[in-house]
Amino acid sequence: MFIVSMNKIAYLFLFSILIGNQLFGQNLILNPTFDDYISYLDSNRRRVYQPKHWFYEGQRLNHPVYFSSARVLDPTVKTKFHPEAELIRQGNHINYISVLVLPNTQKTYTYLKETLEKGKKYKINVDIKVYNQSNCLSDLIVGFWDTIKEKDNDYSQTVRLPVPDSVPFDLFCNNWITLEQQFVANGDEKIFVISAGTPMDYMDIVKSNPEKFQVYYRRNTYQLKFLVDNIRLAPIDSFLLVKESLLNQQNLELMKQGESIVLTNVFFDFDKYEILKTSYPSLDLIVQYLQKNTNIHILVTGHTDNIGGLDYNQKLSEQRAKSIVDYLISKGIDEKRLQYKGYGNQHPISDDKTKQGRAKNRRIEMQIINK
Repeated sequence: MFIVSMNKIAYLFLFSILIGNQLFGQNLILNPTFDDYISYLDSNRRRVYQPKHWFYEGQRLNHPVYFSSARVLDPTVKTKFHPEAELIRQGNHINYISVLVLPNTQKTYTYLKETLEKGKKYKINVDIKVYNQSNCLSDLIVGFWDTIKEKDNDYSQTVRLPVPDSVPFDLFCNNWITLEQQFVANGDEKIFVISAGTPMDYMDIVKSNPEKFQVYYRRNTYQLKFLVDNIRLAPIDSFLLVKESLLNQQNLELMKQGESIVLTNVFFDFDKYEILKTSYPSLDLIVQYLQKNTNIHILVTGHTDNIGGLDYNQKLSEQRAKSIVDYLISKGIDEKRLQYKGYGNQHPISDDKTKQGRAKNRRIEMQIINK
């Protein structure tokens, strides 16, 4: 599965509509969105910004190349290159790292919050964008070390995250794509490595399918650099953990006319309005509630954050609300009892300048309009 964003003003990932908790519950990655950082003066008295908990095995730097909002806004820093610098000056927070894959492969790593359990199933998601000076694509290989003392390529386990088929090269350069894969842990892995493997591993991937990986020789060598953000690693059974008390039969029964509730555990791919199958259990709670209370009429409303144009957000929020209503109708609920409306970003419930705030603002609500 992959998710394409229209732009990058926030971390973009498998879109969850919820409040208070995150879709992925227990994320084992420290500082997964690179928002936490330290700042210091190097030996040349130059200000350095470094993402907390992330390290780079290189001769020149001990941390990954970091595109930092704080650096852009720091008046003491002269060189402020950031692909989204103008958006940052408008008040947005945009932080991520870059990882070179070809012709050399940079090892960027972090220590996990807890050791992986042998035989347990996990899921890894990584948001990537291709740096515009690249001339090919590739699947991303991530890896795990038991200890930092191991040899560079002596991984206890590697996992290959495939890029989607039939996506134009320019789309990878201008939008963020979420790569994902499931795997069973060998056990005792303590360190997570972005861009594991060797240059030869990546060259073999590219050569295996030149059409898919869209090689464009600008020079007589493969060149690929990923921009990386929003890394998520969690046990499979924790991906759907949210605050269930926000949406259950008891809370539904207590709702009064005019009251609204956020439909937690209702999910869409980013920038899409088709309901993901993982949403069905929560929507079936609504179905059961409406089947039991046959006099109740509801209004389903869609809401977005402030990313994107007003007209686009309004249309997307309306399409998502309609998708919920269509699902209820498909389960036998009379369409005369159902209404839907999209509000776009007109009614935020949190600050759109932060990632957490935008996550809360992206939601579906249900309101009792007749009881």
